[in-house]
Amino acid sequence: MKKDRFTIWQKDMSAQITYSASVITTLTLKIRRKGDLMATGELLDKKLREIRTKREVLLQPAPNYESYKTMLERGFLVRYNYESTAIEGNPLTQIEHDGILNRDQCPNTDRMRSVYEAINHADAFCYVNQHAIEPLNEERLLTLHKLLMSHLLDGGKYRTCNITVRGATHPFPPYTELPQLMNQFFTGLEEKRLSLTKYELAAWAHEEFVSIHPFVDGNGRMARLIMNYILLSYDCLPISVPIEKKEEYFKMLDNYYTDRNIIPLVELIIQQEEREADRVIKVMEPLSYPLIIDYNELHNRYPLKEDYIKELRIIMDRYREEIEKRRGF
Repeated sequence: MKKDRFTIWQKDMSAQITYSASVITTLTLKIRRKGDLMATGELLDKKLREIRTKREVLLQPAPNYESYKTMLERGFLVRYNYESTAIEGNPLTQIEHDGILNRDQCPNTDRMRSVYEAINHADAFCYVNQHAIEPLNEERLLTLHKLLMSHLLDGGKYRTCNITVRGATHPFPPYTELPQLMNQFFTGLEEKRLSLTKYELAAWAHEEFVSIHPFVDGNGRMARLIMNYILLSYDCLPISVPIEKKEEYFKMLDNYYTDRNIIPLVELIIQQEEREADRVIKVMEPLSYPLIIDYNELHNRYPLKEDYIKELRIIMDRYREEIEKRRGF
């Protein structure tokens, strides 16, 4: 059975919960030392648990929950698709990504490679979303790369040549070492689950994969997909690296080759995890009072006139419409 990776929010972000955006937004993420980092990661977990345990406000689920959930998923996919491909030089705008993914619109362009990159990246993330309940192994990694490279090159195979990357200050391993290095990567992935936090594991896997660069193309996108694969396996929200942090992000990856320091990327991951949590809260947070009323129960419990019930229904319907407008519908 495929597990919906937003299930953790579906269970808890209904009208049965009172949310407090301030619970998340008050987190301090100025991390410089590993001790601070660990404490901050634990604080984030604690705050997320607090939000998910504020229950029993209403007995019925929020109206149009599936619409909210779909909006969240589509919104993230478009933004993630745009940012992860734009970081690698894809010229499509976020609006064009939205048209391709949500409205079957192909931009008027001769840049079909860019369009395929957008479609493939979305397909690859859907694969991650569906399979993250299973351990990441070589077979799934190669399948992921094959999806990412569809119509572009013969994907799903390690490179058989040496490569250089513009802007990189260090050489990547020769292709003859890839079998051994990738075997060590998967072994390390399992071993480090016992010693690293989920944020540290996601950062290590991302940086280690980039340092190996096992494919001819798509290594950066693959690293970010792997990072989300691990986050989703722990029931965290998937994250996206903002395009405005591109230079800072590339510097982290480049520095890892010499100092093997994952802390800067862990800090970035936690910051973006907070960012995604804020987005979910903003969309899903019930405002001041229930949107659904059981009018029959209300009539049975209180001696209210039919005209009053009817008027109340009209008022609540108008209120619900206004809330949905404010939430983007």
